[in-house]
Amino acid sequence: MLIQSANVYSSFISTIGNNYLTVEIREIENIKEKRKWMEYFQKDYSGGVIPLNPHMFGSMCRYFVGSVNGKDVGFIRITNKTEHFKKYFNGEVWNASDAYVKKPYRGNSILRQRIEYVMTNHQVLSVRMETERLEKSHRYYKSLGFNYAWSFDNGELAIAVTDELKEAAIKRNEDLK
Repeated sequence: MLIQSANVYSSFISTIGNNYLTVEIREIENIKEKRKWMEYFQKDYSGGVIPLNPHMFGSMCRYFVGSVNGKDVGFIRITNKTEHFKKYFNGEVWNASDAYVKKPYRGNSILRQRIEYVMTNHQVLSVRMETERLEKSHRYYKSLGFNYAWSFDNGELAIAVTDELKEAAIKRNEDLK
């Protein structure tokens, strides 16, 4: 159901225990707020630490925050990768690369629903993460539609793409060899 209020783009029902709750998703543009979410992510993240850089807060990156009862519970960052695929794909390509859910809200589909939201509404056709993390969670990402993946950066990082982007990704990877 689309909400018609300032900065709230979507809402959905999730459960915590036996309780149903409405999660709202909104885009944030304030750099301080974006930095705050990236710092939450860095503190909690078990993978390699990614240093914050100006690109993460620029016009090519968008941040979406999920809220429950007015309380922010997590975020997802997406990055415009259209330029990388313009020779191979006719359309926008966005990549999801950083996401965080506060501990009390984990395991309640909040992250999944944010990923589905950005896939449906913002042309997210790929996800990027450590290869080991993708291997551990491959069923989860396949269930979201990310069916083709490859590693890069000496095998440390991986990208998984949807079927819509698969052929373009294969052609681009062949050209990069």
